[in-house]
Amino acid sequence: MKTQALCLASQGFNVFPLVPMAKTPLITKWPELATTDPAQIEIWWNKSPKANIGIATGRYKNGALIVVDEDNKNGVSGAATLLALEMKGAEFPKTLTACTPTGGRHYFYFAFNGVSSGAGKLGKGLDVKSSGGY
Repeated sequence: MKTQALCLASQGFNVFPLVPMAKTPLITKWPELATTDPAQIEIWWNKSPKANIGIATGRYKNGALIVVDEDNKNGVSGAATLLALEMKGAEFPKTLTACTPTGGRHYFYFAFNGVSSGAGKLGKGLDVKSSGGY
């Protein structure tokens, strides 16, 4: 996990440790402490080698990281909602995408400004992670 955290940080993502196999931050003040600093990442993951990796969204040096979280679980199809939006003319540019354990996807976008985060923000099964999120 440390190697992956260092790799993400080297690509400009502000990372921080999460509880192993979970989504709960291992550190307090993670919005301020998330970093690309390899020395700090080494400290965190040497202390908790199995820590999961959080990526802070929102404000970055030259803009904001926005992640669209497509959920496909519990009878909800974020993929279908995304397709319906595209059929109505919404444009979702090709971007870095990560698969989630439940069959969904995270779409990573960089913009000049952050947006407000929220569940179902774009429709059923589509959450937006940005200012203050991860």
